[in-house]
Amino acid sequence: MIKQCLNLYQAASEQQVNFQKSEIYLSKNSTDEAKALVAGLLDVKIIDAPRKYLGLLSIVGHSKKEVFMGRVIMSRAGKEILLKTVVQAIPNYLMTLFLLPLDICDAVEKAMNRFWWRSGGNEGTGMHWYSWHNLCHRKEDGGISFHSLRQFNIALLAKTGWSLLTRPNALASILYKAHYYAD
Repeated sequence: MIKQCLNLYQAASEQQVNFQKSEIYLSKNSTDEAKALVAGLLDVKIIDAPRKYLGLLSIVGHSKKEVFMGRVIMSRAGKEILLKTVVQAIPNYLMTLFLLPLDICDAVEKAMNRFWWRSGGNEGTGMHWYSWHNLCHRKEDGGISFHSLRQFNIALLAKTGWSLLTRPNALASILYKAHYYAD
């Protein structure tokens, strides 16, 4: 049944499960025969203990408070994912259409910087060990690969402009031309 669900998911999402990288953790109450059967059917590796993903245990037991209390906020990996996938992604649509004012870009970056360096339940900003500018460098260059919002805004506007120039018959190009420069 699990294999059927995974196959259905793959067909619906057009994504593939990498079974070579996948692992499964089974209860200690499972018999060796049952473990071998599941591993064989799913073609995955069985692990002896739950692992951590983004700083959190992948299996949560009875004490959820102990597991979650401050973990998401304190985990650097969790903070990075949250900032990149939520905070930096929210203004993407607007940034493809408008040049955001510098004070808005600065305010968002300052808030992200405070969140990045804040520790635990501390309401303060924490010690800033590295400038925001340096955090925006690629990971290979010692940064975290955060976006400089102003530079990213300009890049998205350039992409939109390029699309208007190279695809004049696209629906978006026709609408922009009709609305902003009909003549």
